[in-house]
Amino acid sequence: MPVRLQISAMLYLMIQAVLFGVGLIAILATPLSQQAFTLIPLVTLATAALSVPLAWKLAPRVRAVG
Repeated sequence: MPVRLQISAMLYLMIQAVLFGVGLIAILATPLSQQAFTLIPLVTLATAALSVPLAWKLAPRVRAVG
């Protein structure tokens, strides 16, 4: 398994957790909480999809620093 893929996998978990937390707070702390039942699954899918390219893009930078 390439090093970039390993680093990306570790970064993916952290990036996804942060994005999910931001999205969840954005839903629950605003009037959007009325539609939370439908929005939270959408936020989960969106953050899972957005985290993949972000982790892949950040992996070389993390490797260069370490």
